[in-house]
Amino acid sequence: MSHDLRTPLTGLVGMAETLLRTPPPLSPLQAEAAEAIGEQARRMRVMVTNLLDMARLQNHDIKLRLEWQSIEELVGAALKGTPLPAHTVVVDDLADLPLQRCDGPLMERVLSNLLENAGKFAPAGTEVRLSAGVVHDTVRGDEMHVRVRDHGPGVPAGAERVIFEKFTRGDKESATGGVGLGLAVCEAIVSAHGGRIWVETPADGGACFVVALPASEQPVVEDDIPV
Repeated sequence: MSHDLRTPLTGLVGMAETLLRTPPPLSPLQAEAAEAIGEQARRMRVMVTNLLDMARLQNHDIKLRLEWQSIEELVGAALKGTPLPAHTVVVDDLADLPLQRCDGPLMERVLSNLLENAGKFAPAGTEVRLSAGVVHDTVRGDEMHVRVRDHGPGVPAGAERVIFEKFTRGDKESATGGVGLGLAVCEAIVSAHGGRIWVETPADGGACFVVALPASEQPVVEDDIPV
């Protein structure tokens, strides 16, 4: 069923991209239509993926495949799958971060959903920033924090936890599409990793979503093993 739902949408995205690249060039009106088809197909694919993931998570049908992951590579993969061409995307230097033990595809899904969320609600031309670092919590110990910061309308006061519930959207009056599953999927995946997710409201507006995972003890490299 998963394959049957995703394949036509993937085909639509591919055909729209092919139309834009194949000579002779499209007219401005045709190019705009092709871009719109591709964008809507991508969004539909995200919604279908979230619906399927939530069903599997609720049925405990997902087993975590924990492997050592580079945060920099996870962020790069998420940006490749969820580009935000209408926004200025800024990624802080992530190269020197320690590896994180997690399920790579699922954590990529979390980041993609947060990027999709920022792209939907933040005005075109505004900045979306991704950053990460190890933070020491006096109760939980060291945690890997990954932040996605946007300059959209922010989260209504009192809705900071409600937005992570299924079929809930931050602004019910908004014309922005969606079924309200993206953040619920994020929380389910992060919780399965023993982590937590929340939203902060920066002083200058917008929203900053924080994913916190228990920091992993680093793998032992053979050169580090005493002889």
